[in-house]
Amino acid sequence: MLEGPKVSQSELAKRFGVSQPQICRIIKNKERILSEWRRLKRKREEEEEEEEEEEEGEDNLEATLSWVEGGTSSSHHLQAANSLLHLGNKQLAHVPPVLPHLGSKKGDRGVMVAPGGHQQLQGGFSPADVFACGEMWVPLPAGGGRLTVLLCANADGTEKTPLRAFGGDPRVLLGVKLEKMPWSHRPGLALTWPLLAEWLQELDEGMGQRGKRILLLLPRRRERRQLHLTHIKVLFTPTSSSPLERGVTQEMEGLYRRRLLRWRPVDGDKGQPNLLDTLHTLAQAWGDVRAGLIASSFRAAGFHPLGGTRTLLGVTLGQLGGDGELRDRDKGMWGEEEEEDEEEEVRPCPSEREVWRSLATLRRYLECRANSPDILRTFYRLEDAVQELSPP
Repeated sequence: MLEGPKVSQSELAKRFGVSQPQICRIIKNKERILSEWRRLKRKREEEEEEEEEEEEGEDNLEATLSWVEGGTSSSHHLQAANSLLHLGNKQLAHVPPVLPHLGSKKGDRGVMVAPGGHQQLQGGFSPADVFACGEMWVPLPAGGGRLTVLLCANADGTEKTPLRAFGGDPRVLLGVKLEKMPWSHRPGLALTWPLLAEWLQELDEGMGQRGKRILLLLPRRRERRQLHLTHIKVLFTPTSSSPLERGVTQEMEGLYRRRLLRWRPVDGDKGQPNLLDTLHTLAQAWGDVRAGLIASSFRAAGFHPLGGTRTLLGVTLGQLGGDGELRDRDKGMWGEEEEEDEEEEVRPCPSEREVWRSLATLRRYLECRANSPDILRTFYRLEDAVQELSPP
């Protein structure tokens, strides 16, 4: 309308339902408004062109990922062979030359490589060095609302990064040594690009401190900017190809709900879990997710390790040699002491409410004084052991 034939100000005001003074201001700033409009139009057209290019390359990207990570070959891969070489080299052109297993010897076990022994991409990555992210949402029982939870694990399930949650009222976190918790929290209801970039920078620093370089599979996002990471190679994948969406996030939701049903308030039957309780419950559920499930989710997404996969072996209490004999000896010594001093008053067994109140006190003490996330993980195991002794 501003560039068209001249129309009276009163007619324009009537047509757009605004006052005539407003029309006067618009006409006065005509050039600035048109300039801004043209700029936004060009920007929108460029974004649409970029999205079209991404959609056209999606099939090639999926095939490249399966090829690089050991996915089974198919006629689709063969038809896209020429474009795969170009796209694969473009995607991994800037991977640092010191990546683990890069150009590794033929026959290495536990290495993700292209099927058929292709060497165009200079070898593959160890399953322990290939990570993927997943996103889930859980409701906040106290106060309503919800939390967005970011999960990240490697391909053989041997490493799960501490989960990060977004949302809720952070005031309940006052006094907690957040940097020592087995979880982290940021305000905000959604995982925006700035929040994701902050997490990526922290992960990059952590990998650098360990002298480790990884490949991170990140679901494609509409908004993304240039990242300056030195220890992480980020590869954006279609959301449908995200490994953690192949059963891990669903398992995590189920484990969280199960633990939430077992949650016990400190003061009787009143109250609901607040943000701090929810974060601890999420961390416990994340610890319950089995390494085997994570590894199978990567395989379901088309990422197959070369050779056997490593498994973690644990030792149960029943497998500890001499444990029962030691308890017998201790019991005997205590029995002798009781015989010598029979008049000593026997302490009554604490009630279930007293036990859970003591656990809540201990948890708060650890929240304020912990010097490592492992301390809270040990507390979670203690809490689980007490839960096993509680009546249904």
